[in-house]
Amino acid sequence: MIEIFFIWFLKRTQILELQCEKSVAKKKKTQKKKKNKKKSFFFIFFFIFFFYLFFFFFFFFFFFLFFFWSSKIG
Repeated sequence: MIEIFFIWFLKRTQILELQCEKSVAKKKKTQKKKKNKKKSFFFIFFFIFFFYLFFFFFFFFFFFLFFFWSSKIG
């Protein structure tokens, strides 16, 4: 009877260990997903920021170039 209880106890602890390992693995996966979301957010933010910076730089560059060129002609 003690042996059966001992075997049952070992199996139960192994099941609990597996459940704990699975929950730890799930937590790690969710943490990785959260990090990926943060990375994607910063990537999108910097992409938009540099796109607008690039756009406005060229817009003002060509605007002043045209203004300077038209003042030279006129």
